[in-house]
Amino acid sequence: MRTAKAIGKKGSGLCSRTSIILYILILVLVYIVATMSLAASSAKKRIAILEKEKLELAAAHDEDHQAHSEDHKALSVEQKKREADKVFLASQSEQLAADLEVKTKALKTAKSAQDKLKEQLDITKQKAEELKKLAKEAVEKAKADEKAKTEKKEAADAKPADKKEDKEGGRRDKEPSGTKIKGALPEGDKPLLMGSDKKGEADLERQAAVKAMFMHSWDGYKKFAWGTDELMPRTRAGHNWLNQGGSIVDSMSTLAVMGEVEEFKKNAEWVKAQLHFEAKGDVSFFETTIRVLGGLLSAYEFSCDLYACDEGLLTKAKDIGDRLLKAFNTPSGLPYASINLASGHGSTPGWTGGAAILAEVATVQMEFSALSKHTGDPHYEEVAMKCFRTLEKNHPANGLMPLYVSVQTGAYTSNHVSLGAMGDSAFEYLIKTWILRGRREQWLKDMYDKSVDGIQKHLVKTAQIDGHVYVAENKGGSPIHKMDHLACFVAGMFVIGAPYSNDPTGHLTSATGVAETCFQMYHKQASGLSPENVEFGGGGMRAGAVYNIQRPEAVEAWFYMWRATKDPIWRDHGWAMYQAFEKHCKVESGGYVGVRDVRVAPPPLDDTQQTFWLAETLKYLYLLFSDDDTIPLDQYVFNTEAHPLKIWSSVGDGKGGGG
Repeated sequence: MRTAKAIGKKGSGLCSRTSIILYILILVLVYIVATMSLAASSAKKRIAILEKEKLELAAAHDEDHQAHSEDHKALSVEQKKREADKVFLASQSEQLAADLEVKTKALKTAKSAQDKLKEQLDITKQKAEELKKLAKEAVEKAKADEKAKTEKKEAADAKPADKKEDKEGGRRDKEPSGTKIKGALPEGDKPLLMGSDKKGEADLERQAAVKAMFMHSWDGYKKFAWGTDELMPRTRAGHNWLNQGGSIVDSMSTLAVMGEVEEFKKNAEWVKAQLHFEAKGDVSFFETTIRVLGGLLSAYEFSCDLYACDEGLLTKAKDIGDRLLKAFNTPSGLPYASINLASGHGSTPGWTGGAAILAEVATVQMEFSALSKHTGDPHYEEVAMKCFRTLEKNHPANGLMPLYVSVQTGAYTSNHVSLGAMGDSAFEYLIKTWILRGRREQWLKDMYDKSVDGIQKHLVKTAQIDGHVYVAENKGGSPIHKMDHLACFVAGMFVIGAPYSNDPTGHLTSATGVAETCFQMYHKQASGLSPENVEFGGGGMRAGAVYNIQRPEAVEAWFYMWRATKDPIWRDHGWAMYQAFEKHCKVESGGYVGVRDVRVAPPPLDDTQQTFWLAETLKYLYLLFSDDDTIPLDQYVFNTEAHPLKIWSSVGDGKGGGG
């Protein structure tokens, strides 16, 4: 019994210890579980935090990547911009260097031009002294001539005795000396000339070369275009625009000047047999007057000197004169621009607003005056001179006549003044008509004096860059710094009028400057030929319209300058012009043409031999190398187509001189 109790006591203690251990283990296990649970919870929270941080980091990374990408893009754009700037700066640097080089060259050119101008000024001063001396001599001669003329008038009851020879025959030598002019004005009755105290001798070699150029032109016309107005040398055919045998009529006075009497006679026979005006329709009143009427009257006068007065030529002149006369049937007496030779109906162009063109109403007085002289009918000159009287009533205060004038009222309809196209010869005819008609109509001389003063004051300019003297235009009181080749005639006009002006030296100085500029218009071009016009600006002279149609006004200026000064430079200028035409414009089969662009050499060519090439350009070029007795300027005055007309006597009936 005591053994079972002992075991029971022992087992009870053992169970108690085991329970405690188990309890402790349970507690430990619970603790561990709780700790692990807590740790798991904490880890889970940590993981969540880490996930969140990861997401935040990923977002931040994406933002950084995007920002980096944008920065990269910006950097790329900036880099490209910098590269572009670098290229631009390099380009600018090159441009600046080029500009610097250009400006340096321009500076050198300007300095060279300045030196040249200074040299030219020195030469001009020297020439001015010579011109002053010439002017003084001219004035003294004028006084002596006026005295002789006064004495002659007091002693004369009629024409000078030698006028009785007007209708007699006569023949000029093959190379005319000009000393056998029928009805030549005597010494006391001649108009004044600049340089008349210095006789110029012929340059026979150059004169012969010019004549050969004319004959090559003439032979081409005869072979390929006889009877038409103009030759197309390259096509080897003729074409018409006047339908009046323009080249035949226009060349007659040149043939006479060059002593080609037989060729002259052939032309005269064609005119009398083949030239008819009945069915010609509308023609230019102006062009027909200066070329056909003027050409026929000049040819008639030459016939009286070459063999015998050819009345058939005068009959043709009267025929065309009667038809042209109907153009004056307007309210103002100023002629229409176009006239129908059959019906007598006249009209003015629409592009002028119905107005007449100044040059076309004021460049016909010499021709109609000569027609009255030779026919004895004063009606022709009366209607033509009435035009000048109409213009006199509206003559501007500054003497500068605008380009357009109303045939209804005689009033000017524009404010554009030009001594180039459409205006030029109106001013020229004021002084030429006065001289032709015996220097009697003082009102006509007064108009010229007023106009030429206005030209000197308002239109004659000097270029700042190169010192060229040029004749500008004016519109509404503002200058237009452009000069037509046509305006080169101004130099000749100044020479003609200088002996009768209050400032002969000033007029001759202006003539010298303009004539020299006209040479530079040729000299500055690669072809050696002048453009139709030039402009003057900051860069000096430059070509405007770049074509050349064989115009005569430059060589006309040099011819007058040679006669006035005998300075060989004017013949040299003419020879340079001759050489350029000979080099570039000669067509071997016959004839010469103009060019389309004078700035290049060889230049592109046109296909027209102008009638005025035969009538004017080659005549003035030939006379430039002739002696002073070939067409002496105290016996003849040229119309605007270069047809010489004999000057009337200032005594008796005023119409002496001529066939």
